[in-house]
Amino acid sequence: MASFASQISLLLLFLLFATTLNRVMSCNENDQRLLLIFKQGVVDPTNQLSSWSVEEDCCLWEGVHCHNITGRVTELSLFNHSLGGEISLCVLQLKFLNHVDLSDNDFETVSMPPCQISKSPFDAHNFHNQSLATPSNHSASFSVALRYLNFSYNHGLAINDLYWLSQLSSLKYLDLSDSDIGDDTKWLQHIAMLPSLFKLHLSGCRLRDFPSLDYINLTSLEVLDLSYNYYIVKSKLPDSFFNITHQIHHLDLGFCNLHGQLPKSLLNLQNLKYLDFSFNNLEGLISDWLGQYEQLQYLDIRGNLFDGVIPSFLGNISSLLYLDLSCNQLSGNLLETLGQLRNLNLLHVGHNSLVGALTEKNFANLSNLISLDLSSTSFEFDIDPKWVPPFQLKALYLGNTSIGHNVSPWLYTQRSLSDLNISASGISNIDADVFWSFISRIGRVDISNNLIGGDNISNVIISANMSYFDASHNSLSGSIFSLLCHQESEKETNLEVLDLSHNNLSGTLPDCWNNWKKLKYLNLGSNKLTGKVPASLTSLNLYKLDLSDNGFFGKFSLDKLNWTNLEYLLLDRNKFSGSLPIPMAENLGIIKLRTNQFTGNIPTILCELSYLNIIDLAENKLSGSIPHCLRIIEHLPDLPFWAKHLPYIIDQSIAIVHIFTKGSKLAYQVDSFLSFGRGIIDLSANSLSGEIPEELVSMSKILSLNLSRNYLTGKIPKEIGGMKYLESLDLSYNKLLGEIPSTISNVSFLAYLNLSYNNFIGQIPSGTQIQSFDSWSFLGNPELCGDPLPKKCNKKEETHGSKLAEEDEDDSFLKSLYLGMGVGFAVGFWGVCGICKTNNAIRCNENDRGPLLIFQQGVVDPLNKLSSWTSPEDCCLWSGVLCDINGRVAELDLARHGLQGGINLSLLQLELLINLDLSHNRFEFVSIPQRHYELRDFSSLSYVNLTSLVTLDLSHNMLNSELHNSLFDFTQKLSHLELSDNDFYGQMQYFDTYGNLFSGSIPSCLGNISSLISLDLSHNHFSGNLPKNLGELHNLESLGIGGNHWVGVISKKNFTKLSKLTWLDLSSSGFKFDFDPKWVPPFQLQHLNLSTTNIGPNILTWLYTQQSLEYLDISTLGISIIDADVFWRFVTGIDYVDSSNSMISDDISNVTLSTIISHFDVSHNSLSGSIFLLLCQLESEKESILSYLDLSHNHLSGAIPDCWVNGKRLEYLNLRGNELEGKVPPSMASLNPWILDLRDNNFFGEFSLDISNWTNLQYLLLEGNEFSGSLPTTMPPRLVVFKLRANQFVGEIPLQLCNLSSLMILDLGDNNPFGSISHCLYNIMDSTDQLLWAETINIYTKGRELDYADILFLWIIDLSSNNLSGEIPKELFSMSQMQSLNLSQNHLSGKIPKEIGGMKNWNLLISATTDFMEKFLQPSLIYLFLLT
Repeated sequence: MASFASQISLLLLFLLFATTLNRVMSCNENDQRLLLIFKQGVVDPTNQLSSWSVEEDCCLWEGVHCHNITGRVTELSLFNHSLGGEISLCVLQLKFLNHVDLSDNDFETVSMPPCQISKSPFDAHNFHNQSLATPSNHSASFSVALRYLNFSYNHGLAINDLYWLSQLSSLKYLDLSDSDIGDDTKWLQHIAMLPSLFKLHLSGCRLRDFPSLDYINLTSLEVLDLSYNYYIVKSKLPDSFFNITHQIHHLDLGFCNLHGQLPKSLLNLQNLKYLDFSFNNLEGLISDWLGQYEQLQYLDIRGNLFDGVIPSFLGNISSLLYLDLSCNQLSGNLLETLGQLRNLNLLHVGHNSLVGALTEKNFANLSNLISLDLSSTSFEFDIDPKWVPPFQLKALYLGNTSIGHNVSPWLYTQRSLSDLNISASGISNIDADVFWSFISRIGRVDISNNLIGGDNISNVIISANMSYFDASHNSLSGSIFSLLCHQESEKETNLEVLDLSHNNLSGTLPDCWNNWKKLKYLNLGSNKLTGKVPASLTSLNLYKLDLSDNGFFGKFSLDKLNWTNLEYLLLDRNKFSGSLPIPMAENLGIIKLRTNQFTGNIPTILCELSYLNIIDLAENKLSGSIPHCLRIIEHLPDLPFWAKHLPYIIDQSIAIVHIFTKGSKLAYQVDSFLSFGRGIIDLSANSLSGEIPEELVSMSKILSLNLSRNYLTGKIPKEIGGMKYLESLDLSYNKLLGEIPSTISNVSFLAYLNLSYNNFIGQIPSGTQIQSFDSWSFLGNPELCGDPLPKKCNKKEETHGSKLAEEDEDDSFLKSLYLGMGVGFAVGFWGVCGICKTNNAIRCNENDRGPLLIFQQGVVDPLNKLSSWTSPEDCCLWSGVLCDINGRVAELDLARHGLQGGINLSLLQLELLINLDLSHNRFEFVSIPQRHYELRDFSSLSYVNLTSLVTLDLSHNMLNSELHNSLFDFTQKLSHLELSDNDFYGQMQYFDTYGNLFSGSIPSCLGNISSLISLDLSHNHFSGNLPKNLGELHNLESLGIGGNHWVGVISKKNFTKLSKLTWLDLSSSGFKFDFDPKWVPPFQLQHLNLSTTNIGPNILTWLYTQQSLEYLDISTLGISIIDADVFWRFVTGIDYVDSSNSMISDDISNVTLSTIISHFDVSHNSLSGSIFLLLCQLESEKESILSYLDLSHNHLSGAIPDCWVNGKRLEYLNLRGNELEGKVPPSMASLNPWILDLRDNNFFGEFSLDISNWTNLQYLLLEGNEFSGSLPTTMPPRLVVFKLRANQFVGEIPLQLCNLSSLMILDLGDNNPFGSISHCLYNIMDSTDQLLWAETINIYTKGRELDYADILFLWIIDLSSNNLSGEIPKELFSMSQMQSLNLSQNHLSGKIPKEIGGMKNWNLLISATTDFMEKFLQPSLIYLFLLT
């Protein structure tokens, strides 16, 4: 019976439990209604609230938590759910709600819609028709149970009125950080109505002041965070502020723009353990009463204006764990008592004016120290070399200190370091093995701006754990291959910042950037690196790339890549060619491509980059007109609340960019978040034509505009008057005409103006600003008159003698113009913690006075022009001397002073001299300072290091000196050299200025240096005629003058005595060729480059006399008329021939190639006929060395001959775009090319070649033919691009594709394959080899056909327009590098795999079919093109 009773009891308990369980699973109807009202205002782009439907129990909804018995909602937690829209306060009426967390989303506003709960049954359909746009309801009743409320970090959530907070009487925790509550002037009164509040976070809430604190009493408050409220306008903390509560132990008022001194009322908070007043404007002494905080653990007052000595009481607060006094104006010694704080974890005193000796006593008992900052102080380090510190640091900052030449030995004892900064500390001597082994294991390392020189880092390896490495501004040498490429393959590297700029590194860039996927900042500028940019670099997604000032060459085509994060692109001062690389990066702010060899038009894609601030494309070969849509950013974006403080918290060296403006090179400081707010556009020194777009001069925020040295026409648009911030305008050396618009006088900030050498007419507009400029700003406009020109308007012609005087005066103005152009001034920028103040009066630097006086001693001055050059007088006031703001001599202009005697080279000790003009005098010799010896040549120039000199003009003198090679060794910045009209001579043999910025005419004195063997002036900006006396250089073997702006006629007179010439480059020049058809040159060339010149339509007959040629480039000449037999017999016997891009129209059916030719390019002509003899009539006993054959884009016809066994060395074969037909011959299987391109012909039949042995093949391009049969099943292992689209292939997709780990582009679109998509395709695209050739690939993506040029790094799969069926394999979406996928127009079924959400790197996804989607798309899909 007892057993039966027991069973009954268990049954009753079970029934009770079941009843309770049923109640748990039943959501309260009123709660559900309020939650749905809340959802009504939410924007949910990623479908996070998909479970919030009336069909589901609300207790099971995402982020909703209910009581496990009552079923009432107690918690709403939706932090970091990508939600936006409105926060409806109706949700606070949930009666039992105690916890709400909506932080880290994108909500925009807080609203109070009607929340009345009707007793009628809930109708979901009627609910969705209700409007939320109703006024605020102050009478709403909120939950009294709410304890926790967090709306923080919603990116500026607007809360205009906090009245509703007063009803939350039980609230203990409130966080509204990063919300905008600044419009509510009673914010503190509302919060004061919360008697239970003990934690309050209002960081970054745009508070503008502290309201009245009378009758405020938050007795329970323990944590108060008001940091990052920088909008507070120079506010002082009222004494009453610290009376609101005495219980606070955590107070954070950092970044609040607070002024004055610390109020003593702070002592009311006796429980303080955490005190943060960092980055305000507090001043005065650090008050002694702070020593009364016996429990203080955290004290941060960095970034203020505190002065005086570090107070001694700090050494008595034994509870201190964190002490940061950095970035103030403290002075005196570092107290030894601080070394007794045995609990201290962090001690930062850097960026102060601290002095005195530092010894081990200062750190005696700091056994718990993990972070130490002594940077930017004047301490003298006097530490025992054998000292072993009691601590193991994780962070050490010794930058900008006087450590000395050697690394302190105690540093090597710190084996736990993760952050080390020893920059600018004077280190020059290192034990290389120990030093590099030590730092390579540290996470963040900055050793920049030291004197570490002569150390070859070719064997240095950095660990995979390093995230930041800055070794810039040293003298490191060697290769960087080991540094980057010797990584453990299984370990993912963490490096984000790599700066090796301003060293002496050499060699090429290694092709192993796939190891550094996290890299965001790469600076290799100002080294000696060469070669092409490797393919793997494009696998990165950088924020900043700086390759400036190196020797890189070749095409740089990043405009097609997915560099979506790029903000800085700096490629200036290299030898890059091809079209402009413009990456589609929406945040791109700075693009500097100046001084390269880029060609083509300015792409309109620039107009789509809305954050561009600096556009510098100067000194290239760009043509066409300036796009009307070109613009720079006019309105800065809404920046984060902390943005103004970035100079304090980031490495400033990351944000320095040099700009040519105001006729000089200036240094600007920017960073990843803040741009100038004023833009710079420099398109100078190109070949641009057309008119200046009105839109370009309508941008009011432009700081500098330089369009000089182009071929622009038309008038200056009158809209230029609206450029109110313009400081520099250079339109010189164009073909502009008409009157200068009077509106230019409205540009009130204009500091530099150059309108010279155009065709302007009429009177110069009047106005104080315009008349303040010198005459050279308007020279070269004969019809221009008025001040400041000597030519006055509306006056009669002056006498002939006056005209001559005026012309002479104009010539002096011209010289002034030359001296004012291209000058580079390095402009300093403010430091982290203070502002450098200078006196207004410029005083001569004594280091410059001496060399000037020595120079004067050797000068004969018959006209007494140097009378002001007296020792007591300030040398900055001497005649012809111009000083910079620091009193250093920057310019010496003594032209036309009638000076005689000698030029003493003491002038070359003026280390900051930029312009030196001694022209039009009667100097006869040069000498060096008397303490050495006097001589009469330039060989002594190598003893100086005149690194700043830009302009040197010694022309029109009587100098009779030897011109030595070392003349060009003493400076690397020289851009204007004028030595004409002298009697120089000498034994110079090699003169090479390739790829610099030299302009003007060639000095005729070069023709007097009979010893010259090699003369290379190519790729500069020389203009004018070629001096005929260069043809007298009978020893010359190599002459390169291509890539300049030459004009005039070139004839046999220019080559009269060049009998030894073997190398000649006249390419890309504007010469008119006028050669006697019967002329026979005195030379036999081996290398001749005439590309892109004006030779056509006939070929030069003397060319056929050159029987020793090994290299011939006659591409892009416009040749259309040839003597076919002579021409083909001549060019087919040369090793390297390029006659592409001309208009040659001929049947080449009878043309044959010799066995000595290795490179043959006749693409882009109008050739016709068969290619049988071209390939098959080779001498059978000799193996052909042909490696490159390009016959593409002609009208060739017939079948491909079956004689490819003779071409086993062929690596590049391009037959694209012809009218060839037939089947692919079997003998092609004997090849092993890198690239095979048969696109756009009429080939048919099966492609049955066994190409598995084509181990080198990377491109296989068969698109646009009529191939049929099964898809090829033999796959070359290194295949990168596989394009078979638009053929008639059938069958299943071969599984062999899955073995191609290097494949980047798979295009089988527009064929007839069937079956399912293989699951193993995810194996491809794991790695890539470097592509050796650049080739244009047309890709169907983004809904259209696009051309992708050069080395590719696109990952694309196109299987569209076939008969594929089955489901999409989920493995297909595991290929994280995929950028485009096209499966459209098939018969795929099933769902889109949810794994698609992980493909965050895709910039485009095309995935649509005819009968494909059964439910909704995955929420993470960003771009979807439905192509049915």
